[in-house]
Amino acid sequence: MNRRILVTGVLAVMAAFSVGHADWNFLPAGRPIIGSISADSSGQRLYATIFGGGVWFTDNGGLTWEPVSERFWPGWIKYAWVTVAAPAGDTLIATVATAPGSSYDRYNEYNGYSYDGGQSFQPFAEERVRDRGSVQVWHAHRNVWFHLDGNLLSRSTDFGQTWGVPDTLPAWSDARLIQSAMSDNVLYAAEGDNYSYYPPGRLWRSEDLGTTWTCLLDFAGELGEDTPQIADFVPLSNGDLLVLVNGYRSYIDTTLLVSTDSGESWEPIVGSGLRFHFVGEAFECRRRPGRVFVNSDLSVALSDDYGRTWSNLGGVFESCPYPQATQEPFWGNIFANCYDGRHFQSADGGETWDTLSAPPIGYSYDGAFVMNDEAVFFMESSSLRWQLEPPFAEWHEIARIERPDTLVDLTPAICKWADTLTCLASLYVPEQGSDGHYSCMAYSLDNGESWTLGPILPFRVEPLLYQAYDILFHDSQARIIVPLLNTNNNSISDSIAISEDWGRTWDLVRVPGTGVVWDIEQTCDAIFALRGFVFGGGENVLRSTDGGATWHELTGLQGSSYEVYMAVCGDEVFLPNYADNRLWHWDGQSWSARGSLPFGATYVYYPFEMIAISGDPPILMGVQYDSAAVWFSRDRGDTWTLAEYQLPYERQISRMSSLTHDPYRNRVWLNTGVGACWLDVAELVVPDRPLQFKPADYTILSVYPNPFNDQARVRFDLLKSERVEITLYDLTGRRVR
Repeated sequence: MNRRILVTGVLAVMAAFSVGHADWNFLPAGRPIIGSISADSSGQRLYATIFGGGVWFTDNGGLTWEPVSERFWPGWIKYAWVTVAAPAGDTLIATVATAPGSSYDRYNEYNGYSYDGGQSFQPFAEERVRDRGSVQVWHAHRNVWFHLDGNLLSRSTDFGQTWGVPDTLPAWSDARLIQSAMSDNVLYAAEGDNYSYYPPGRLWRSEDLGTTWTCLLDFAGELGEDTPQIADFVPLSNGDLLVLVNGYRSYIDTTLLVSTDSGESWEPIVGSGLRFHFVGEAFECRRRPGRVFVNSDLSVALSDDYGRTWSNLGGVFESCPYPQATQEPFWGNIFANCYDGRHFQSADGGETWDTLSAPPIGYSYDGAFVMNDEAVFFMESSSLRWQLEPPFAEWHEIARIERPDTLVDLTPAICKWADTLTCLASLYVPEQGSDGHYSCMAYSLDNGESWTLGPILPFRVEPLLYQAYDILFHDSQARIIVPLLNTNNNSISDSIAISEDWGRTWDLVRVPGTGVVWDIEQTCDAIFALRGFVFGGGENVLRSTDGGATWHELTGLQGSSYEVYMAVCGDEVFLPNYADNRLWHWDGQSWSARGSLPFGATYVYYPFEMIAISGDPPILMGVQYDSAAVWFSRDRGDTWTLAEYQLPYERQISRMSSLTHDPYRNRVWLNTGVGACWLDVAELVVPDRPLQFKPADYTILSVYPNPFNDQARVRFDLLKSERVEITLYDLTGRRVR
């Protein structure tokens, strides 16, 4: 006779949408990424832009945050500036790139301003200023606003009410405005994109608030194809001008130019100790003249002598993955943002740092899921790595590999056996430029807490080709296949690297045909390779049944312009074509065109990711990268059904990506942009109702029936639960079941 019944109902961790009565179980993994911070006229209220999460404000130093406006949800906030606009008081200006659900809408920008702290926004009267480019406020003259759109500069001197174009504007290319900390009337403009190779790299100065311009520095044509780019520019408070240069091989060891005569002549700073390849923001501290911060690809660098000598900034930055330092534009506080979601602020020029709590809204980068029978890994494109172990309820970050003057990324080619992790790593030495890319194996004996690097391998891997890596675990081993876009001599490769023993030894196998190997899929019996051209997508599919020794093309695929991802189930292959928007199907004998794709496939940048789950017929699932839709097909792609869902938070953008089938747990995994979610394949049915995300929670219900009534009945009315546990105790309190 049962004396006490304890029922524990564990609710679904978070359900993304409904497929019949099935729930997506959500595992939060997003971290708030602060893009920009501005203060109001009192310096007390902070406005922060959150990547993928809109604009938020705090009045208590970050203890609590509130959203600014519904206008930008969901939205990608690029910049937010705060200024004092008489007579209405503070004006919040926001430049927003919105993404309401389509990939292309992300580039439809909006510029607006608010007189009520962001509760309502209105567009500028000038249409060009309203819809394109970005608005910037002059620090010293807050009535002067600039609008820059590519090579077109507009200026307003009446708080954005009217706009004009200076008559003597030079023909700019990819320009950005830089304000002077030394003079209230000097404005600079630097041309060139730090992350591209398009000339020219030029520096301009205006001493009349942007009316007339003088060229101070022109790299165009000096070095042919190696035209240097102005990574950033800092006008210093002592009158010097400091230029940080990328791509200028003559200054590869310094990457710094300085002018002490207002730009009449330039000299390199030799032996500064600064080493970097790509540069983010560089700025001089307003509260400590002479102190200059530079965000490099290794750390945050600091100079206390106007850029002559440099050292890496310690303190909070030593344990901060890919830190970025920014300066509040009007008051001068410095903020440090880390990719792991931690944020810090300093009011004394970086001498001391306080933790800054961020708004309760996060973002997870796209990446790749990797599974075996012991764990699930999520390898983010931000170089953060996560591991999920039983009971699969909480992500644990895998330690980053620290190596002096070298960037080390763990690729998705990762294996696990007990506490031993083996992973293919990508190394980059910035000082060596394009020749500084290498590959090696990394080993951890403590479940990812620390790592040891093996010898350099004879090939180079690309850590961002997440979907292309493929691992098949078999017989306590793992076959790892990695497409090689480049070998160590930087030539385009038509080979793949195959390891049958957890990466201890590798064989380079050539795949016949032309172009690069875009995607690899393997079953227990065969390896499938998708080949194509770098700027043309997939062209043909090949199959090998002997471990890559010989290949046979699946002939009959018509035309070209196919996606760079394919789905394989047994002998069947599914390949989207972004030219005719059709799904092509290999049934084991020949190719045939099936139905139209639910979204227009768009090749590399926003592909239609798809998986095929074993069944009769196979279940096809697909997501359009950077969108908010998941599609199902049960007739090999002839028709598709949309599965609707809602995100767990309001004011949250979605980026569905990394759709992956987990054969070890028979689940489907998906990255939503705010974290990962999974769904049991057994629960896949045709969707019949939308289902909202539900907060993770659990409920414990206890009852004490009459111990002398053996007919006692207990009834619980529970909400939809992912798991229900029943524990029984006897009269003495001993657990009996």
